Amino acid sequence: MRISTAQFYESSAANYQKNFANAIKSSEEASSLVRVNTAADDPVGASRLLQLGQQASLLSQYSANTTSIKASLGQAESVLTSITNVLARAQELASGAGNAGFTDDDRKANAAELAQIEEQLLSLMNTQDENGKYIFAGSQGDTVPFTRNSDGTYSYNGDQTTLNLPVGDTMSMATNTTGWAAFQQAINTSRSQVSMTAPTVDDGRVTLSNGQVSSNPKYNSEFRSGEPYTISFLSSTQFKITDSAGNDVTSEASQNGTFSSSKGAEAQTVSFRGVDLRLSINLKPGDATPRTRRSPATVSPWRPSLIPSTSRAARATRRPRW
Repeated sequence: MRISTAQFYESSAANYQKNFANAIKSSEEASSLVRVNTAADDPVGASRLLQLGQQASLLSQYSANTTSIKASLGQAESVLTSITNVLARAQELASGAGNAGFTDDDRKANAAELAQIEEQLLSLMNTQDENGKYIFAGSQGDTVPFTRNSDGTYSYNGDQTTLNLPVGDTMSMATNTTGWAAFQQAINTSRSQVSMTAPTVDDGRVTLSNGQVSSNPKYNSEFRSGEPYTISFLSSTQFKITDSAGNDVTSEASQNGTFSSSKGAEAQTVSFRGVDLRLSINLKPGDATPRTRRSPATVSPWRPSLIPSTSRAARATRRPRW
């Protein structure tokens, strides 16, 4: 094929221009260290760069969230550790109160310190973060989570919502622990109170302890729906449990409501709807076994359960009446 001189020059000039443009582009890439400056430089590469940029931004946010979660949970852990230490001191004081060598002044001093501990615990449970938000109030950060009622009990004013932050594409973590989870749901905290009626003199022959929660799910789903309960002793070996509506629910109790009243019998556990109570029959020589005419014991809800070790110890000791 014959090529004219003009065509040869035009083809050569086009090649020179293309090579020159490539050289200029390579020079710009070398100086800027960036191969793709616009989508026109490399459409596929530009799209990939956009995706990588978005992922980098997400990773930065995840890292910031992780740091924030660590700080929040670290503060909560520090407060809970302080509460544990304070409760240990309260237990020490309560145990010491039974010392035979203690005088009334010693016990008064213990009671005064326990009152201070109660205030300290309430303050700790109402701890705020650096932004002034209450860390145990759930999602109600501006609401004081725990308040003392006029009767000395406590109420939780927050909610059960945890605040979560993403720490990965498919993963999130809670930034807080609610006061409900931390203080209201302790599995073996006394959440029931027992009162026994008649005779007027508490001779200590028969006692029934406050309830201890043995199964949190059963307590929440079954026990709470029927409180307060009444335990009536029908004979020297049988008691009856009725709920607030008067329904006989004895069949749900351990041993179907039977117990031993023989002299020297050990304390017996009465298990009922996720709550355990200790029944003690402390008969003395010459005592008759319990008779049906005895009055019932009423098991009523004990709501505070926030500071059981201090709130009760600071007051005069109360024993179940029989």
